[in-house]
Amino acid sequence: DSDSAYALLRGLGRSGLIQYDSATFDTLTPERLFGVGRAGRLERIEEPHVNEHGQLVGSVRVLRRLGQLLFYAFASGLQYKLHENVSTPQLYQLLAWQHWYRRISSVNTKYANANAALLSRVLRALSSKQATTFYIGHDSNLDGLA
Repeated sequence: DSDSAYALLRGLGRSGLIQYDSATFDTLTPERLFGVGRAGRLERIEEPHVNEHGQLVGSVRVLRRLGQLLFYAFASGLQYKLHENVSTPQLYQLLAWQHWYRRISSVNTKYANANAALLSRVLRALSSKQATTFYIGHDSNLDGLA
């Protein structure tokens, strides 16, 4: 999100304009793309909330899973049988639910502590004038750096 991006730039001693498309996070009706399944309409599933085990549950789990699976299929060149074709902006709207889910469920001290050494190396590389360094990681590494 833009707040995190601005904070990251400030932390690096830089400033600049961050551009993003707010339409990416507008509501998209998944039923229009997928139809209605056995669980019923999305609005009938419980609203997003944190349960007694500290897990984010409710309709957001459906949205984030749909977005992620559709994105993986798209990236792999596979076709889903949908009620209508999905445009690239619609695909990113669905994938935004996965991003939001991870921001709520996985950007926490557990992942920050697990990635402290990685952050130290990234900051050291950014302050170096030497060769370009590439870091390979996974979602949980990005969560820890966030």
